[in-house]
Amino acid sequence: MAGLQDLNDKLKEVYGDVIELIPTDGEVLMSKIQRARSAKVGKAYTVSANLSLDHSTTYHGTNDSALDLADTVDGQSANASIIPSAMSFSGVISKMAAERVIKGEQAFEDGVQFVINRSLLSFNKVIESTHNHGGNGIGTFTYASADASVITIDIAEWATALWIGAQRKPIDIYSISGGVIGSKVLTTSVSKVDTQTRKLTLNSVAGLSNAGTYIVFAAGAKGKESKGLFNILKQSSGSLFDIDIDENDLWGANQKDMNDAHFSWASFASAVSEFAGRGVSGDNHMLYMNTIHFPKMIPDFNTAVNGKSVSSASGSNQARWFTSGDQVMQLKHGTDSIEFMINNTSAKVVTSDYVKRGEAALVNLDTWMRVVGGDGDVSFEDFNGSRIRPLEKKAAYEYRLYTDQALFGPELNGAIYFSELNSAALSDSTP
Repeated sequence: MAGLQDLNDKLKEVYGDVIELIPTDGEVLMSKIQRARSAKVGKAYTVSANLSLDHSTTYHGTNDSALDLADTVDGQSANASIIPSAMSFSGVISKMAAERVIKGEQAFEDGVQFVINRSLLSFNKVIESTHNHGGNGIGTFTYASADASVITIDIAEWATALWIGAQRKPIDIYSISGGVIGSKVLTTSVSKVDTQTRKLTLNSVAGLSNAGTYIVFAAGAKGKESKGLFNILKQSSGSLFDIDIDENDLWGANQKDMNDAHFSWASFASAVSEFAGRGVSGDNHMLYMNTIHFPKMIPDFNTAVNGKSVSSASGSNQARWFTSGDQVMQLKHGTDSIEFMINNTSAKVVTSDYVKRGEAALVNLDTWMRVVGGDGDVSFEDFNGSRIRPLEKKAAYEYRLYTDQALFGPELNGAIYFSELNSAALSDSTP
């Protein structure tokens, strides 16, 4: 079939053998955490992790009186076993669009390439969501039977980017109690999303009990997706990547409960000071949180009234006094970036609507990696030498995108997980 072969050739010419996804500003983990190739053993990638330091120092004394070297006491390391997210993404090209490809390059760009690029954008968002919350679910809620088919995601668990464009999104709902995930209650799909109220309308709520608490996963994800950043950081005991946290003091991130407070420089300084001895230091950190927290960290200034400064209570922001000249002519207030520093540690605040409102993370970008087996993020699946194949009983062709990757941090003692942040949106009264 000449048209099919022409389309297959064009796909290879435009996209190559592997595809490096181009994240938008919102896909922070995809853009800031670099790929690292690794060999795969069975279903898992193997990456080395540091668990302690070496202890092989000899004190020689005056005039090198001690000539015998102390016994070597090498540090502990282990091979972390990382189960990646192996995911396929199916797309469909209409037969008419496919056959137009033989008429010229523009036909490919206007039809087929538009569809495939939309698939790549959508797949990119799925991968980013997985790297954020793999194993954690994408939202919890308490069901109210009076609301019929409508559920409201808990405010601390809300991340807008997880739900944008989610109409028709298939989901699994599991019971949850005290943070322990139970059995699956139902599989359904989302028919309507209201991002302002955090309300989702579901096509079925069969099996949900009034006042019951539940957690949502992307359909088929639970138990098959790789561990997301926040799932890795919040684990404080047991086995993580097949390494025992309880037996290795440096394995496992530091954890800080914010007790429903707004995040500030003082929050950063306190946490870094507390965990500096455990390995939190350096100048290439990302302080990663939901976008609602950014404006709360910009100090406000009261303008003076009738040439007088406005009195301020102890601990509040001081007034700004205008005198004359350019200060009166123009006032600009705000910032496009925030960087916190204390001692030898600094971090740039990076916000994303993929992050749930109630949590944040401090990670060293020099150590974290996206572990993959190949050169690119995504590849086309092969159908006997072709990237597309006719769909039975449909006037269309199918293509499939494939990825196999996972997020990993080999020095977890240098990271901090913040929980219980104040999740309310900024208001005029927010301090």
